[in-house]
Amino acid sequence: MKQRINVGIVQMDSLLGDVESNTAKAVAFIEKAAKEGAHFVCLPELFATGYNMNILGRGIIDLSERYYGYIHKKMSEAARRNRVHVIAPFASKRSGRGPMYNSVQVFDDEGREIGSYAKTHLWDLENLYFAEGTEYPVFDTKFGRIGILVCYDMEFPEACRELSLKGAEIVFAPAAWNIKYERDWDIQYRQRAVENRLFVVGVNRVGTEGDLTFLGKGKIHDPEGNKIIELPVGKESVAVGAVEIPVVIPVAGLLLETALPVASGGEDFLHSVEETVETNVPVKETDLV
Repeated sequence: MKQRINVGIVQMDSLLGDVESNTAKAVAFIEKAAKEGAHFVCLPELFATGYNMNILGRGIIDLSERYYGYIHKKMSEAARRNRVHVIAPFASKRSGRGPMYNSVQVFDDEGREIGSYAKTHLWDLENLYFAEGTEYPVFDTKFGRIGILVCYDMEFPEACRELSLKGAEIVFAPAAWNIKYERDWDIQYRQRAVENRLFVVGVNRVGTEGDLTFLGKGKIHDPEGNKIIELPVGKESVAVGAVEIPVVIPVAGLLLETALPVASGGEDFLHSVEETVETNVPVKETDLV
């Protein structure tokens, strides 16, 4: 048996330093994806503050500290109100007096934060303002086990492999990916899906901040590397795509799985149950007007 899950990608521009405006836009995108039937909605990296640290400098930390509670509350409310899991990348601390991390918070569909991930591979000026994360958590949800990586993390195969070995079925990878590196975006996200036999969800920014232009081109790859959906280059949009996750079924005291070959060994599980649980709506792409 397989459970069909709808995954929403939010591809948005952010006004550099305008946290309230960016957060309001993100909430509107979450609502739109939820109306299209999404069970998960993922936003791009540092969506609330904007990204370009050549311009923001230390301001990215000041904004993140000042608005942390505000962003957290808005994301929690959006998740609860729309009955959707929200993957929200905004900076946070691990302790009250500790450093800031380039983080992703995960909210369930009742608005509770069920955990967070701190980016482990920092890019360029991120090293001046954020501390590196050290762990790769996997989160159990009612729609399966998910892992998270952020942008430059995807360049390192061992990061995604660790999530796979911990049982992740979907890896969400929000980013602020430069349009200059489009070729890497096309290769790395697909490759991580194929080599680990799982679904990879790439969620990217659009727009321009100073000398930095973001690619967009959000997408979902299945475990064979096929694209389930792909968003346009440079255009704000929301897309919802369906993925099918195997479900463990108890049969006469045994556990049967209908799954793809596992990443660690390649052996096939039993495929004796073909029934599909229909919980989706057709794949759609809509633009925020």
